[in-house]
Amino acid sequence: MEIAALLKKHHPDLYAELSKQTKAERKKQG
Repeated sequence: MEIAALLKKHHPDLYAELSKQTKAERKKQG
């Protein structure tokens, strides 16, 4: 099972935080 899916299911707040950081990282690289 995918970690992201598990996170989203059991820790939606953590998942939201992680996706926020990921988007910020992608913006920097782009």
